[in-house]
Amino acid sequence: MIPSDRHQPSQEELDLARRLMDRVETGASQSAGKDPLFDVLEAYKQSASLSTNSSPSKSVRNAIFDTIESEEKAGETKQLTLVSTFWKIAAVFLAVAGLALAYIIFQPAEPVLLAQSGAVQQVTELPDGSIVTLRPNSSLYELKETDTQQTYRIDGEAYFEVAENRDRLFTAISGDAKVVVTGTEFSLGNWGSAVRVYLESGSVRFSTLDDSRSVSLDPGEFSESSGGTISEPSAVVGRIYTGWLEQELRLNSRTVTDVAAEIEHHFNIRLDIPDSIADERLTGSLDLRTSDQVLSDLALSLNGRFVRVDDNRYRFETEP
Repeated sequence: MIPSDRHQPSQEELDLARRLMDRVETGASQSAGKDPLFDVLEAYKQSASLSTNSSPSKSVRNAIFDTIESEEKAGETKQLTLVSTFWKIAAVFLAVAGLALAYIIFQPAEPVLLAQSGAVQQVTELPDGSIVTLRPNSSLYELKETDTQQTYRIDGEAYFEVAENRDRLFTAISGDAKVVVTGTEFSLGNWGSAVRVYLESGSVRFSTLDDSRSVSLDPGEFSESSGGTISEPSAVVGRIYTGWLEQELRLNSRTVTDVAAEIEHHFNIRLDIPDSIADERLTGSLDLRTSDQVLSDLALSLNGRFVRVDDNRYRFETEP
């Protein structure tokens, strides 16, 4: 007769199960050719053409082994036939392998780089007909593309002309905030210390990534996200936040710190600004066609000059 009591795995069996879990987590292949079950799981993973970025939930793994080891400490001594032992060890393997396979299948896809600008603007057309103009030194990534959703990430700044499609949700992520639209034109950027959005036409919802805070913008309004907060939309005069499309930096009483941050991103340079002038406000506009031109104009308005420290760094000095 085959005993009906549950099997108490030996230390060798527990070690074998742990080796399987470690192999799944690390992707190590040093056991290849020695353990057929390992090789079968490895071959299946490779054929699925999927990748993982981190290990399956350790809480589930620990729960499996804690349960087995707690019974061992309680002093249970059971005896099973070889057939029963085999099936219960196989059950542990299948449970661990099933968790790993589920994690592999449902792991989010890696972002796909769609476009990257260098020293000049770059225009990219998306599959749905939307147009994205990248500011210099910016990158556009695709995070998700389905029949009902499009999700992109912008590092730097871009101007979006989104093709209207009320059956498809268009989301643009930048830094710790996102914009959700169905058809509109807006600029979105994360240079400096905040994420900024300016709405040219249509309507958008601007929110933190977890949707805990959000605002809706009307055309001509601006909002920014910083430190997990979203500012109330405010109307702006002129094309302050889209002037870069025309190679122009429009000031309208902006601080020197803010203007310097925009110039730094646009030309991929570093500006050392003294604290004594950091909060001064500037009006007018600056020509963005070359870094030499914009630094010369900015220095003139601040009664000083920019001295080159190295290839990408400049220090402002006040004229004596």
